[in-house]
Amino acid sequence: MKQTTISNHKNLGLDIARCVAILFVLIAHGTLFFWKYNTNLNNLIMLGFFGVEIFFALSGYLIGGILLKDVFNSDNSKKVNLFRFYLRRWFRTLPLYYIVVFVLFLKNRDTFTWQNLLFLQNFDHKSLNFFAVSWSLSIEEWFYFFIPLVIFLVIKSTRKTKSSFLGVCLFFIIFSPIARILLVTLSDPSFDFGVRKQILFRFDAMSYGMLFAGLRHFYPNIFKNLVKGKIFLITSLVGFLISFIYYVPIQFGKFNELFFARTLFFSFVAISSSIFVVGLEKITTNISSKNFFTILVSFVSLTSYSAYLVHTEVFSLFLKIDSSTNNILISGLTFLFALMVVFLISGLSYNYFEKYWLKLRDKITK
Repeated sequence: MKQTTISNHKNLGLDIARCVAILFVLIAHGTLFFWKYNTNLNNLIMLGFFGVEIFFALSGYLIGGILLKDVFNSDNSKKVNLFRFYLRRWFRTLPLYYIVVFVLFLKNRDTFTWQNLLFLQNFDHKSLNFFAVSWSLSIEEWFYFFIPLVIFLVIKSTRKTKSSFLGVCLFFIIFSPIARILLVTLSDPSFDFGVRKQILFRFDAMSYGMLFAGLRHFYPNIFKNLVKGKIFLITSLVGFLISFIYYVPIQFGKFNELFFARTLFFSFVAISSSIFVVGLEKITTNISSKNFFTILVSFVSLTSYSAYLVHTEVFSLFLKIDSSTNNILISGLTFLFALMVVFLISGLSYNYFEKYWLKLRDKITK
């Protein structure tokens, strides 16, 4: 049976997924500009939750494809090289992250803790407050390090790539919600910091994406039939709609009291997010012509990482300017201007900083 993997070339569908994810996060945090007006716009803060979950699903799907193509390839002539995988990941994520941490250190050195250097900030409220949005990066970085290592060790033990890869994915898909159920039952943690941002309890968010990558690689015909048509995308949108309807009458703070919200709700959104990513990739896979839409999507996708890292500081600056305003229209214009500044900084970052490290990465890991 012919095995297929996710292509390294840019895919418009996956770029759209990345755009949706970052725009959801930006809109959610942008509700702070309208919070004082107490409108229904405040409910859009839930989009931030969806945005991060889509990022997790996308990361799992892409990393799964990379691992199967470049690291755990069934062709025995290819030596397993985990270090090369780690090096390529770290060259993409760490340089900009540490630059932002350094800038924040110069600005708020009193709140800096060493945990932010090792992605351990999720274990401590004080450490996370230094760079609040880095919580999702902490989960992703530990996932990038830990899961491939586990798969490597299982493959080395069993000599079976397919069962080992899929088995590890399924293990964490099952383990994480069970761990959350035990955590909530025994210690009654908060929804956000106590569960959502805890590393070992969130690995299933990316494992679903990896499982789909595994299905595509090992069972291409089954995968092709599974994602045929628009049913996958429609299913994911229904899942997001159900999640949003569940959230709106409850509100975010009350999630701290709900068992389902702190346990299986994460699984439900993770499944919806992974289906959304795969559905978008398949539906738009043949769209390649360049036009304003595709150029815009490509730009937002390429700059999404830097936009995620810098947007809270930019928003914070403009919120101070907007603090004395009592006109919702002016607040909206301030928010739009803040968005433009975010993408201006992100564009400069990608073209004059991130690209350098990507080229260096490619040169070193040839």
